Amino acid sequence: MVRADVLIENVSQDTLSIMRVHTSCNCTSVDYPKHVLKPGEISTIKVIVDTKGKFGPETVVVRFLTSTSSREKIIRVDYDVN
Repeated sequence: MVRADVLIENVSQDTLSIMRVHTSCNCTSVDYPKHVLKPGEISTIKVIVDTKGKFGPETVVVRFLTSTSSREKIIRVDYDVN
C-alpha cells in the first residue's frame, strides 16, 4: 500500500470547494476536505493506492474539480513496488 498526504492551502481571496474527484485507477482511494476552505485555510488530501498484485514503477493521477477559476487541479503519485 502506498499513501501520499498532500497539504493544500487556499491562497485565493475566495472560498475553495472540491466538487468532484476522479482517479486513474480503481485501486486508488482519496480522502479530501468535504467542507469549504476559507481563504488562507490549510487542509490535507490523503491518497491511498492498493498495490496488491502490482510490480515495478507506477503512476496514479487524481483529478479534482474545484470551485476556482482554473477549475481542475491534478495530483500525481509516482511509486515503485519492489
